[in-house]
Amino acid sequence: MSSQTFLAGVRGLNEVEQEYIENSNITVSQVNQNLVDLILDSGFSKVYTHIDVDVLNPSDFSDMLMPTEGGPSCAELTHCLSLISEKLDVIGVGVVEYFGNQRKQISRIFEDGGLISTNS
Repeated sequence: MSSQTFLAGVRGLNEVEQEYIENSNITVSQVNQNLVDLILDSGFSKVYTHIDVDVLNPSDFSDMLMPTEGGPSCAELTHCLSLISEKLDVIGVGVVEYFGNQRKQISRIFEDGGLISTNS
């Protein structure tokens, strides 16, 4: 299963996490076009997108459980998600580490990223 796992924007890993990634067949990328290219080059056409909001830069999005300095902005994540949704069939979406009051902002990321539609 690890060959089907792509991590983007990870940072601040502890030693055990880093060792697991290094010893597994997990692909690590930035939150950008490179991620999409890696997924496509691996032959996948369908994706389940799991978003850990603590990947975001806490200066741009603060409603997360484990803020870590740096990371992509909401705009960068939204752009990457739109690239994914344009080129791949998104069959599911999950969000973790989110709490708080930025519901409109997280909804906008998903909607503008092409993952959900709020149209009736």
